[in-house]
Parts: sequence; structure tokens; C-alpha cells
Amino acid sequence: MDDPPQQGAAFSYRDYEQKIVQVNRAALEEVAGERGTAPGQLVLDHTVRPDERALRVWRSSVQLISHTVLDRKASPLLQAEMGRLGALALLELYPVVSASLPDELLLPRNAHVRRAVEYVHEHAHLPITSTDLARVASLSLRALQIAFQRAFELSPNAYIRQVRLDRVRDALLQGDPATTSIAEVAKQWGFAHAGRFSATYQQRHGEYPRDTLRRRA
Repeated sequence: MDDPPQQGAAFSYRDYEQKIVQVNRAALEEVAGERGTAPGQLVLDHTVRPDERALRVWRSSVQLISHTVLDRKASPLLQAEMGRLGALALLELYPVVSASLPDELLLPRNAHVRRAVEYVHEHAHLPITSTDLARVASLSLRALQIAFQRAFELSPNAYIRQVRLDRVRDALLQGDPATTSIAEVAKQWGFAHAGRFSATYQQRHGEYPRDTLRRRA
């Protein structure tokens, strides 16, 4: 049997430039700690779309850091300050998530409900229900409700709402009072009725959303 004729092969490709920024975790936690984040509790909400101001700060910071790192004459002190600058810029880019969990959830017997709680914190920006949590926790809906009532004195749906109220607070604390719309932040986290949202927020955080935003100023 004759060998098949040899045929040439053609490839096409497109060059692209990939830029990766590595931020020192210790520096990030140190700066976050200065803002009130407890040690070991630093979680950034990557689901939030950064605003233009934060993006400008990030880009200019990265450019400055890049030039400094490439400068072999830069002192160790200046290099360290660049690490701090990168941490500050990243914290401006994405808000810190309030996600501390009760110590009781770390016990082995509470592994099922802990999975549900972790799922809430990770997917709070999505339309999740008690049924979703029961599936994640491998529990019946009734067992899930009992577990949440025992751990938090809340129903699963009330816990989801509470986490979203915390996310709103995180966003307002990180927002610019001159440009941040409380109504838009509330809608992003599923609160469409302004009056009802404001009252619910006040019950959760002891102040109204506008007062939280003013803290930024």
C-alpha cells in the first residue's frame, strides 16, 4: 500500500501580552488590619465591578511599582513602600468581605451547615435559595432550617439577606461619597425597595446607609 502523500501544515497565531501582578499576602493583611479586618479573615469580593476611580488608582500604582522594581538603585525601604502601595490599591479595587463564622461551625458535627454557610458567602451575589443550601449541605430542607436556627437564630433566607446587607456595608465603606449611589449598591445586592432596604439596613448595622457612606469622607 502506497504511503499517503506528504502534506505541509500551516499554523496561525496571534501574539498577546499578559500582565500579572503579585501582591504580598502579608502586606495585604497588614494594611487590611489597619482598616479593622481581623487577622486571618481577609477575603476580597472579586464579584464587584471596580469603579473608574479605583481602576485609575490601580493602574497608576502598578505603573509606579513597576518602574520602582526595575530600578536597581531603589532602596529596600522604597521597595517595601511599593508593596504597601500595591496592597492599598488592591483594597480600593475590591471590597473586603465580612465573613467571620461562629467557632461552633468549626466542630465536625456542624460540617453540613458550615458547607451551606460557606456557599452563601461565596455565592451571595447570585440568586440562591434555601433549597440550594439544603442540596449543598446534603440535608433536608427541614434539617437545614433547624441547623440555621440553632447556629444563628435565623432562617436560611434571613441569613442570606444578612450576608448581603453586610456586603452592602462593605461596598459603602469602600465607596466614594461623591460618586457612589446607595440605591445602585442596594440593587446590586438584591434590595430594590429603597425605604424597606434602608430600614432593614439600620436594623442590621445600627445606622442608615447614608451614615455608613459618610464615614468614607
